[in-house]
Amino acid sequence: MTFKVALSFEDGVTRFINCGPTETVADASYKARINIPLDCRDGACGTCKSLCESGTFDGGDYIDDALTDDEADAGYCLPCQMVPQSDLVVQIPTTSDVAKTAAAAHPATVTSVERLAEGAFALTVELDDRAALAFLPGQYVNIAVPGTDQTRSYSFSTGADANHLSFLIKYAAGGAMSEYLAQHCAVGDRLELTGPMGSFFLRESERPLLLLAGGTGLAPVLSILETLAAAGTSGRPIHLIYGTSLDTDVVYTDLLDEYTTRMPGMTWDLVVSDPDTVHPNSGYVTGLITPEHLHDGTADIYLCGPPPMVEAVRGHLDAEGLQVTHFYYEKFTPATTPATTETAATESPTEMADTATASPEATATETTETNTVAEPEPAAVEGGDVVVVPDEGESSPPRRSHPRRAPRRPLGPRTWPGPRASRRSSRGAPATLAAIEARPDGYTAPAPGLFPAATTAEPPAGIAARPDGYVTPAPGLFPAASGAPAEPPPRSAPAPTGTRRRRSPFPQGRRRRHRPRSPRPSPPAPGSSVARSIRRSATRTRSSTPGWPSNWAPSS
Repeated sequence: MTFKVALSFEDGVTRFINCGPTETVADASYKARINIPLDCRDGACGTCKSLCESGTFDGGDYIDDALTDDEADAGYCLPCQMVPQSDLVVQIPTTSDVAKTAAAAHPATVTSVERLAEGAFALTVELDDRAALAFLPGQYVNIAVPGTDQTRSYSFSTGADANHLSFLIKYAAGGAMSEYLAQHCAVGDRLELTGPMGSFFLRESERPLLLLAGGTGLAPVLSILETLAAAGTSGRPIHLIYGTSLDTDVVYTDLLDEYTTRMPGMTWDLVVSDPDTVHPNSGYVTGLITPEHLHDGTADIYLCGPPPMVEAVRGHLDAEGLQVTHFYYEKFTPATTPATTETAATESPTEMADTATASPEATATETTETNTVAEPEPAAVEGGDVVVVPDEGESSPPRRSHPRRAPRRPLGPRTWPGPRASRRSSRGAPATLAAIEARPDGYTAPAPGLFPAATTAEPPAGIAARPDGYVTPAPGLFPAASGAPAEPPPRSAPAPTGTRRRRSPFPQGRRRRHRPRSPRPSPPAPGSSVARSIRRSATRTRSSTPGWPSNWAPSS
């Protein structure tokens, strides 16, 4: 039995790995060639510390310096020690590039394209390898627009286990994907999907749910509802508020009614900002949020819509004093390219149709932001040519205020207290700079350059004449002397008596060791026993050695 672990990276890329019941998440990720941050593998350093957002696991063994009890209670874990006991969703504190991985490409074939309303399309595709693409309900993929070098991002509107994948796409006049769907798309066309991506997805929980969708932001909400219905959710309170700008933008109302049948605890409301709407509720999404839907702040809120709608909901919750513990949202903006102003003017009114679901002030804010953005931030798209901007957090951290420094003291002569002042005064006051003299008459400024030419320089002095009889020396290292022979260089002075000559550090040969000779013995006295012994030995030697004279005898 294996468990599926979703590794969500900071740049929005999500990779799925299979992990065995006795295998750590770190081992399984490296087996899949995903290099998550890791150092000791023993639960001692805390380098791999991550946040587990969904699922159950065995935390393993580790020390307090790597993971404290408070961090463990908050859901943090060490992938090098954790062993999954169910499917997991783990946030890895790094980007996919650092982990040496990337979102995979998945070829697909168009099986259906339908215009649901005047401003919305439904696109359905079939993947060549459905098992290769796993995603979480609420995530998105990038789709390459056929015939162009552009891509658009769209959230899944079907469940994570569906065989065919569908997308809810808003029509924007002049948009790359919108014009392709309206004029060229046909069954059998080939598309390429890259993903999944995004941090907006359903977390595992039993808390009540409040779902807020604006325009084609309904797509990820439909994926969440399908996943909950397929899991057999029944008693969990779920409420959806769906807002559009016009009656012609309303889609999938029959599907929402079907979900209320499949999940008895679900209810939903529709609100249209057009005052002439035929639906009961006219206004904005914020007007239908009540404290009962928040369940005293314990409900999980999932919000997907344009930035003005997201900001309007956040401002409404703060103004009403409604505290929410779990609030997940995703913004989307037009997929504009750095082109002409005419293109931006074409796409801005289209998106404003969705922004009207927030508030009049939000619509004005969105118009300003759309016109000032030159290049869109990379993210997902919820509708025709609309890019989803992932959640960047509640607000940017406040800047640290530093105390203003005291003004500098004007420069001037310092006065030193105590003895130092007296020492300085004894040396006298510092000399003042002399005044600059006026330029002399006829002065010409030097020409610009590194070595300016001198205009008033005096000519160099002449070379002195050679003495009579001077002969130029012959070239060479040692020129021949033309006069009297030079005296030999003085010899070095002899070393003073009694001094020891310095031994050369480089001897020419091996120095022989001095051995004192023994004194030469004196000859034996005549007539002594030694002399007689020598005489007899010499006589024997003479008789046996040829060539000796017959009358030879040793001298006495």
